[in-house]
Amino acid sequence: MRKVMGVLFVAPLALSALSLGAGPAGSAVKGPTCKTFKATVHVSPALPKLGSKTVVSATVTTVGAITGCSGGGVKGAAFTDSYKYKGNCTTFVTGKGGVTTAGPSSLSWSNGKSSSAHTTATLASKPGATPVVLKLSSTITGGQFAGTSTSGKVRADSPPGTCRTIGLGSATLTGTGTFTFK
Repeated sequence: MRKVMGVLFVAPLALSALSLGAGPAGSAVKGPTCKTFKATVHVSPALPKLGSKTVVSATVTTVGAITGCSGGGVKGAAFTDSYKYKGNCTTFVTGKGGVTTAGPSSLSWSNGKSSSAHTTATLASKPGATPVVLKLSSTITGGQFAGTSTSGKVRADSPPGTCRTIGLGSATLTGTGTFTFK
């Protein structure tokens, strides 16, 4: 359960990193295939644990990188993503009562170019399953590879006791395979 909570909350943050899409339709540019996805998520202040009636307005920030890429003219990208979440572990886990406000997402490519992106996440594993697996879907909204989309899966892990004995304050995201961008 702790991993489900950490993953669901963290997924929208890391999605930007999967935005290594290909060029516009009909273009000769092909997207890369990347071997490694890693990100760290920070929630400040931490979401209060399950059962708490305290509601916080938290800033959720994800910082990470996609590396080991070939094709598309890039070897990888560093990314950042930020959004606001008003709620607690209970609202987050149940999906009832929490409010998410989108924020900026950006990628800095190994070729010196940058992109902005819009990302979403859906649970790919069964609720309560360990590890928690998310499907990230991302669309580049500006800059390098604008107008392209991609998706991939990541595993989310949070510290022991998250949302049970401690609040949700951090998580890590790790790719579960390669990401091919067409």
